[in-house]
Amino acid sequence: MRKFVWACLLLALCTAVALAQRTTGSIYGTVTTEEGLVIQGVTVTLTSGHSAARTTTSSERGTFYFGEVPIGEFTITCEKEGYQKVVTENINVYVMTASRIEIAMEPSPTEAVITITGETAVVDLKRTGTSAAMTQDVLANIPSARDPWVILDQVVSIQTDRVNIGGAESGQQSNFVSHGSGRGQSSWNVDGVTITDQAALGASPMYFDFDAFEEMQLTTGGADASVQIGGTNLNFITKQGSDTFHGQGSVYYTDDSFQGKNVPSEMEAVGYKGNQISSIKDYGFDVGGPIWKGNIWFWGAYRVQDIILLAVTGQEDATKLENYNLKLTGQAGDRTRLTFFYTRGDKIKSGRGASERRPPETTWDQSGPTPVYKLEGTYMATEDLILSGKLSYVGGGFQLEPKGGRNVPVTYEYSTATWGGSYYWYETTRPQYQLQLTGENYVDEAFGGSHEFKAGFEWRKTPVTSLSNYGNGIVKGYYYGASDDVWFVADAVWSTVNYRTSFYLMDIFARDRFTFNVGLRYDRQWGNNTAGTSRGQALDPYGYLPDLTYPDIDKEFTWNDVVPRLGFTYDIAGDGKFIARANFSMYADQLGSGDVAQTTLMGWREIDYLWDDDGDDTVETNELAGPIYWSFDYTDPLKKSHFVTSDLSAPMTTEFIGGLEKEIMPEISLAANFVYRRLSNYNWVTRDGVSSSDYYVAGTVKQGGYSRPYYDTDKSRPLTDTFRGRPDYHRTYKGFEVQLSKRLSNRWMANLGVNIQKTTQHYESPASYTDPTNIDFYNDRVYAPLTSGSGKSDIWVGSGWAIKGSALYQFRWDINVSGFMQYRQGTIRPLTLLGPRNNWGSYIYPLAIPFGDEHLPSLFVMDFRLEKAFSITDIGRVDLIVDIFNLFNSATPLKIEHRVYSSNYNNKTEILNPRVFRMGVRFRF
Repeated sequence: MRKFVWACLLLALCTAVALAQRTTGSIYGTVTTEEGLVIQGVTVTLTSGHSAARTTTSSERGTFYFGEVPIGEFTITCEKEGYQKVVTENINVYVMTASRIEIAMEPSPTEAVITITGETAVVDLKRTGTSAAMTQDVLANIPSARDPWVILDQVVSIQTDRVNIGGAESGQQSNFVSHGSGRGQSSWNVDGVTITDQAALGASPMYFDFDAFEEMQLTTGGADASVQIGGTNLNFITKQGSDTFHGQGSVYYTDDSFQGKNVPSEMEAVGYKGNQISSIKDYGFDVGGPIWKGNIWFWGAYRVQDIILLAVTGQEDATKLENYNLKLTGQAGDRTRLTFFYTRGDKIKSGRGASERRPPETTWDQSGPTPVYKLEGTYMATEDLILSGKLSYVGGGFQLEPKGGRNVPVTYEYSTATWGGSYYWYETTRPQYQLQLTGENYVDEAFGGSHEFKAGFEWRKTPVTSLSNYGNGIVKGYYYGASDDVWFVADAVWSTVNYRTSFYLMDIFARDRFTFNVGLRYDRQWGNNTAGTSRGQALDPYGYLPDLTYPDIDKEFTWNDVVPRLGFTYDIAGDGKFIARANFSMYADQLGSGDVAQTTLMGWREIDYLWDDDGDDTVETNELAGPIYWSFDYTDPLKKSHFVTSDLSAPMTTEFIGGLEKEIMPEISLAANFVYRRLSNYNWVTRDGVSSSDYYVAGTVKQGGYSRPYYDTDKSRPLTDTFRGRPDYHRTYKGFEVQLSKRLSNRWMANLGVNIQKTTQHYESPASYTDPTNIDFYNDRVYAPLTSGSGKSDIWVGSGWAIKGSALYQFRWDINVSGFMQYRQGTIRPLTLLGPRNNWGSYIYPLAIPFGDEHLPSLFVMDFRLEKAFSITDIGRVDLIVDIFNLFNSATPLKIEHRVYSSNYNNKTEILNPRVFRMGVRFRF
């Protein structure tokens, strides 16, 4: 009991390791005789070539525990007078994983030494949620496009909006959805540093060296109290130095001569060439070793990916990704470990956004490096109490320059959603600052079981400054080729600072066959708008867009949230091989800079007019009527026009997970989980003084054999709006997933997952919407987020089922064969009509059919690898690699024009990239 009291007191003064940012795992187990009798007082020593040795003693129950263990390979030595000395080698520790091992010792009158190869348990008794671990066995051996987003696509419960064939999408990030939560509620962490971009919420601010990773851990549900959000938590752990020099160098190459053809004749007939690879060069190296053996180690890496693609129209999209990594680790005595980590990723891109709707002059040139610095110290006060501190800085920012330039007007054709002339330009800086103080305390015996106490504090600051506009600030809109409207836009300025402080307390309590994970988390999130100057639009004939300078605006709202996390497992058979698990969790959404910017006086200032051109394609004052749209109070630009309600609070996710997992054969587990989520308390922006009761049926749109009513209002468009909570609206997620996993042993490994899921949205009353158009086709129906990105548009990520699998087999003569397969339902294709302008000047787009009733064709993709290894005496090995992506050269449509009113209606505008071969050479030592 004394140890329990001390643990509580100590943890009140320190903080706990955040699971989403964790870079370590743990090892625990029991020392027994062959007959199963526990052995007390055994000296258990944990050693490796990359950290100091650690020693503990087995308890009265024969148990031992090592917390905060760096990932890698370890040896455990067990010694006690009168017993054999047992040395267990090759014990692998994975990030965020509790590695369980059982060790048998027998009485012996001699000093006999038994050396065995360790096998940690397949079933993790302490994992109560859903996650996927991509270890080196997977990253190095399963064919992939070699970026983190394609690894996301290998997780059965995650859906992405890009299908990356052999690197054809590696120059741009994918949007993704998991368990009903979109990318906006995801968290990116590299070596324990949270790098999530708060301006592009849930995105990564950088690209990565794929070969720098030792392991990728993806948590998709059931996260403990150290994790803030309910979306996907991505945790990337880079390699490290050790007492042995080690490393690798590799080159991968493909070009159009290695590529098949799969463009259907109907696409060729309209001039489409199909998405293709022109060439991809991927080369680099990493090396690590001792600076002072047993005390100081280094590891460093450099890699370039030079990617040249052709969009469906034949336009070139070129990307160069360059990455540097450096890590120094050292032991200041046996109890203190210090780490310095630096990574820098740069992206230089030409032709970003090339697609059938973005001709060459509207594509971007992009530049902007992102450096990350981390300094971390870990102190072992005792073997059971570990304290740590971590300070980090991320220097984000980039620029987007349209090839058409900043001094020309932009054009937009409503009938085809096609841009011309130029596009919007954008420049931004996004630094991040983070402090974590961490701690963990293990208590072997209190209240009848063992405890892993964790408690914590985190502080994060994320300023964002951005500037953007369309070309010269004018967008000319056309409707089937005729002049239609003109947008006048001032330079948009966003200057915000976001803050978050977090506290959490948790305990993993194990007693008999039960393991409980109980925690409580508090998050305080806020931000404010800082002063700035916005250049106006002198070409606006009415002077509604002058130059403006704005002062600081204090925070107008703060999100304070306390949420519980409860989980347990039960060892059904008592042998650690068959468990039931359950988890109940609540998550508060992360606050993005876009939420804070809702209160800005600057932001986006736009005013639109109807335009009736006299034939010279020049905008003149006598050709304008209106205004028909405005984003601010144009009668008084300095007057505040964006408001926030006092009851604004964080959106919430409530989650329940129940499942079973069993080791069905040695090294093979089968898990099944049911996941339910309710996502509620959403926020939205509404125009003041207008509600759904102000709308009436204004007419019917008839196009392509479809007929749909639309609504309008006679109220004038208000000059102000309010950011508020959305009443009577929520979403639900229901999913069932099965996962079969086989570790690499006996020359093979495999993973197979099946997921069936559905996310629906619910409008419980007219207060949950304003314009009733389409509500009947959305309410109580499938929900899928609309995603877009460079070269992508109009993708609704909402497949109802997916099957994904990977496998590797090691033949004789050092020949390996591996592959990856995914088969899933196609994404949603909503058919859209084009109605007239409403009384507020905006076009009306009724749905032709209920949302979710039509999907694109199902997707089936198979990738294959053949690898031959050659040993070079004692130096190392060379691997010759041949990868084949889209093995069957499928031409599955990824986008079919859904606009019934478009001249391209029903045309395929994007298909799967054709089959492509990639050659690789890898040297490892």
